[in-house]
Amino acid sequence: MMLQHLLKRRLVTICSVRSGRRNVVTNTDIAERDAIRGFQDIPGPSGIYQWPYIGLRLQLKPFTQFKITRLDQLMMHYKHRYGPICKVRMGKRWMVFLFEPSVIETAFRNEGRYPQRPTIMLLEHYFKGQSCPSVSILQGKEWFEMRRPAQRTLKKPQTLAKFIPKLSEVADDFVDKFKENNVMENLPLPCLEYSTEGSGTLCFGLRLGCIRNKVGGKEAAILEHVRGFFGILGESMYSVPWYLLYETPSYRRFVEHITFMTRTAGEHLQRAKLELRNKTTDTDDANLMMDMINTPGMTTEMISKNLVDLFIAGLDSTAMALTFLFYQLARSPDKQEKLFEEIRDQVPASGPILEDALLRLPYLKACLKESFRLVFPVSIGSTRVLQKDTQLLGYNIPKGVSHSNNE
Repeated sequence: MMLQHLLKRRLVTICSVRSGRRNVVTNTDIAERDAIRGFQDIPGPSGIYQWPYIGLRLQLKPFTQFKITRLDQLMMHYKHRYGPICKVRMGKRWMVFLFEPSVIETAFRNEGRYPQRPTIMLLEHYFKGQSCPSVSILQGKEWFEMRRPAQRTLKKPQTLAKFIPKLSEVADDFVDKFKENNVMENLPLPCLEYSTEGSGTLCFGLRLGCIRNKVGGKEAAILEHVRGFFGILGESMYSVPWYLLYETPSYRRFVEHITFMTRTAGEHLQRAKLELRNKTTDTDDANLMMDMINTPGMTTEMISKNLVDLFIAGLDSTAMALTFLFYQLARSPDKQEKLFEEIRDQVPASGPILEDALLRLPYLKACLKESFRLVFPVSIGSTRVLQKDTQLLGYNIPKGVSHSNNE
């Protein structure tokens, strides 16, 4: 009965997907289209492909040529077959994909004061009933209040500037890793090593030892759990949630991974508090953990949950963003050379990179933005929930429907 109830629940997600081209749809274009139609009229895969969980699996290998690791290719297939808008059953949710930049803008302008995203069922199940839930499953004002202490720090340029020297050291180690043979292979993995090391430095003020100096070197324990966490989390989004009925082997491994990361954050937090009591550390030490400790009203549990969320949040997307940036630069040697010249002129050959140097790198920012435009680091985009009824491309999308941006 629990599974039947789960499969009958319907949450619609609107996903805006980048195609690499800017096809602009004007208000006049939309007005000239057919009269407003209902959600059920949006084109997309039909028949058995609309079954919860199973429907999506039937659109992937071995039944088609599309891999679960390349959902972006499946999205482009939808675009070419169904046009600028389509709805697809993904997991338990109906998802609406948008492929027109101007329509994507309309969807984002209707997300309300507190942007809302569909939660990931596996995380929701894990954190259910906990006294201090994760930011990752909260919505609306609850999410805002829980995240506010970290936002105060992250939104202040003068505060963020103090992190740059330490993050510069992480970048130096990453570059040194490839100096010997000047070749970068299997990019996602070393980029994940870099993002994990950088996130640990930013959150805890500590080096985690994730950047291996040589191929085949021993992998840091935290990195092993990070990779396992994201692997199971990604797979769970497109699989039948058997873990709701019994504790599956995959769910046990997931609990092991997230428990390790939570325990690691707690150990660092207790160490920092002990050093503060013994006055063996500087209260202005450059890391988010120390900033949260110094924030009134932040309990130990709140700090620990925020740190784990912040630590995990950008690991995979940062690694993918770097991977695609390096790939695009490799395809355009002339642009790579121009970027190299800018960095050579503005960044010191040795020592930490300072804030003023980052302000003098406009071409680097342009390259990164162009890489985002061509290939968004998350395959199906940034998902959001509409806060009011919205008309998109001649279809009425009701309040409570979600949208995701890959534009």
